[in-house]
Amino acid sequence: MEIYALKLNNSLSDSLFAQLLTITSSAKRKRINRFVNQSHAEPTLMADVLLRFLLARKLHIALEDIYFQYNQYGKPFLRDRENIHFNVSHSGNWIVCGIDHVPIGVDIEQVRPIDEGVAKRFFSTNEYVWLQSKAEADRVHYFYLIWTMKESILKNIGIGLSRATDSFSIQLKEGQYYSTLDQNLQFKQYNIDPAYVTSVCSKNKEFPPYVQVVEIDELLQKVIRCNKGMWS
Repeated sequence: MEIYALKLNNSLSDSLFAQLLTITSSAKRKRINRFVNQSHAEPTLMADVLLRFLLARKLHIALEDIYFQYNQYGKPFLRDRENIHFNVSHSGNWIVCGIDHVPIGVDIEQVRPIDEGVAKRFFSTNEYVWLQSKAEADRVHYFYLIWTMKESILKNIGIGLSRATDSFSIQLKEGQYYSTLDQNLQFKQYNIDPAYVTSVCSKNKEFPPYVQVVEIDELLQKVIRCNKGMWS
């Protein structure tokens, strides 16, 4: 299992944005170009660029040889690569990507003040009661802890938010978090930024001890100068 994180800094120039768009699929380009706000378009584009770069490097193929297919819920997978699984999430200035030989789900969320009514609506009864048992000052953190785990498990099994998030629970047993949806799935949190919560979900118990942070300038340089079949 490999977990990567990329922090976005300054906005991309128009020319660089246009150049990176050519790396993505036509469907992705159309989606990105529909964004009115550049703050939404750039993370979506860079998440795709990061994923393509990591997969192409791992498989020793060119960026243009990465072809995504999608299940009925929109989760991407690689054609003819059954032993490669991946998932991407972005929030605020961070993008997180997980790659493994078994299905994986990742979710990152920027910690912001919440309306606890959201938890009552989207969490199971047991989760909401557990959240209310925490000190008021800690509830925001635990809200995002539960939320990222619930998102990561739905992304792992490839159904996204097509399933109601209050239909299953995250439980704490003997110091480990589990889900009533599938108790074979396990979770790990990574503290890549104190203002964010990140959860990874997998049946692979060999979680890496840390996230590999990708420097954006280095990534862009490699992506731009990379030719078919050539990596440096």
